[in-house]
Amino acid sequence: MDYYPAGFALTGLPPGEPTGPEWKRKLSQYYTHLTGTLSHSTCLAVETNSISLDSEVKDAWGLPAMRVTFRNHPDDLKTVAFLAARQKEILDAAGCTKVWLDPWSTDTTYSAT
Repeated sequence: MDYYPAGFALTGLPPGEPTGPEWKRKLSQYYTHLTGTLSHSTCLAVETNSISLDSEVKDAWGLPAMRVTFRNHPDDLKTVAFLAARQKEILDAAGCTKVWLDPWSTDTTYSAT
């Protein structure tokens, strides 16, 4: 995980933490007591996935924008779930007291304190 203070303030706290003055205290506590795990898997080919040019949407220079059509293969989703479970096991074995999925990931990143 590569959290700088501003990014951590936006997305680093676990879900359900309070707001206001208590949020500031938790922010300080978690920033210096956080670790995480990452994993990487494959993306199997899916026939409907494609990259094309959009005939209606234009970029800043008036050129057709890129359109990406993507859906994960069902086996990829199973692999992601498997890897996430292993990450949680690692953090639990390390003695982490609170473990949660990073909401900005595709459910493959665990954070812990």
